[in-house]
Amino acid sequence: MEAQREQIENFCQGNNFDLKGFYSEAMSGTKADRPKLQEALELCKLSDAVLVVAKIDRLTRDLHFLTKLQKEGVRFVAVDNPHANETMLQVMISFAQMENKLRSTRIKEGMRKAKEKGKKFGTDNLNIYWKQLEREIDTEGRIPIVRNRLQELLEVHPDPESAPAEVQEEVRELREEEAAFIQRVRNRKAEIPSQVRSHQALERARLLHPIVKECQADGATSFRKLAQCLTDKGIKTPLGRDVWSAGNVQTLMKQLDKIEE
Repeated sequence: MEAQREQIENFCQGNNFDLKGFYSEAMSGTKADRPKLQEALELCKLSDAVLVVAKIDRLTRDLHFLTKLQKEGVRFVAVDNPHANETMLQVMISFAQMENKLRSTRIKEGMRKAKEKGKKFGTDNLNIYWKQLEREIDTEGRIPIVRNRLQELLEVHPDPESAPAEVQEEVRELREEEAAFIQRVRNRKAEIPSQVRSHQALERARLLHPIVKECQADGATSFRKLAQCLTDKGIKTPLGRDVWSAGNVQTLMKQLDKIEE
């Protein structure tokens, strides 16, 4: 970080730029997870300043960063490639989007082949608690039927809004039934004493720690990317959902910090 700061300072001095501030982000993620980046962008907008980054690859590997720059209309310059401009930014966004799609396709294809060979995804220790709660609430076994039917419909109609009216209606009803069930699970969880819930959360975080490390080793260094990695691995969220958000990961990282204290 110090080396990058020195590069930026030397660049600004050599180009007669007035360096208004230096912002560094330990971990990138969504807007809520990246206050320093947001501060830098706001300063640039307010003062019509140029955002200076040390390395162009800082942009090329982060689609969120790229689209944020474009959306805010902030001018930028990279120390190691000062000729990069807005046109190049658009090209970088296109390549980053394509790379994300290819990565997602590779992951899904790899998981499909692994499942065909009998591999199971997810962590049983993490899912047992939710399965037990679901069994206690769904005594007739209705929810697995709902979820399987919903999956069948979405495989045939990935965009249900363009499907026939009867399909749209069935998808809507199934989603409402699943949402109502999830709310019942949440309510049951809320009945557990807070001290017990806190202990359970820390125990769950401890189980997730090696999985998080594995994701980080694979390049998932932001909350957003960690969320995608955990989702791809089939890990349930604290509320039993299949898809992780950056906010879920942020809470998890705070719990891991407590464990390491």
